[in-house]
Amino acid sequence: MVNRVGTAILFSILAAAMASCGGGGRSVSTGEPARIVTHKVIPGESWASISEDFYGSGLRTEALAQFNGADPAAPPPAGKGIRIPLFPEDLDILDSRLDAASIYNEGLDLAGRGDYAGAVEKFREALREDSGLHEASFNLAVTYQKLGLHSNAETVLEDLVTREPGNAEYYFALGNSRFHQGHYSNAARAFRRALDIDPGHLTSLYSLAVSQEKMGEESKAEGNWKKYLELDPDSEWADEARARLGTLEKK
Repeated sequence: MVNRVGTAILFSILAAAMASCGGGGRSVSTGEPARIVTHKVIPGESWASISEDFYGSGLRTEALAQFNGADPAAPPPAGKGIRIPLFPEDLDILDSRLDAASIYNEGLDLAGRGDYAGAVEKFREALREDSGLHEASFNLAVTYQKLGLHSNAETVLEDLVTREPGNAEYYFALGNSRFHQGHYSNAARAFRRALDIDPGHLTSLYSLAVSQEKMGEESKAEGNWKKYLELDPDSEWADEARARLGTLEKK
């Protein structure tokens, strides 16, 4: 049961904080900004992540923090309104990203209604507008999986993990597509990478054990079933893991 891939992730981008506000401060680029917008800090955000969201790069992290009279090393307090200076080139990029987000959300709606072919086209269109929209790439891959197009999904995910190598869910999805093509060794490699990133990633641990069974590595699978049951002793998946472990122990 390695096919338990996460459902489409809701994407909120640059929520309509586009009402301009006044303000001075140090500019993040040459000249005066064309617009200054207010962004309410979400828990977990940093100056770097905010810079990435609004400018498509973390290169302006320090200047953005200084524009707000803050230390770049100290995360902005959640709930605080911070000022984002936008220059003409930023507005062009932002418009494109917002267009991509709108198209992406249309794809999510189609996927939610079971129109996976339509969703694929929307996700691909969103990526043509903004190739850095990782959520669109991930959900494109997940939708390919829903359609049984695991080779297509694998291609998308291999690119995605090179761009965001610290995401365990991306590696799990990659392993899932490899598994369904019968590439058990490469699938196991992806599941192990997910577990390196997040040792508690249960779906990857479960899928790694299944892959090891497929490869005849029964002692390794047995060890991972035991580890899985230590972490998840009570769910329906635990019942199946316990049954698989019992089968191996009887051999």
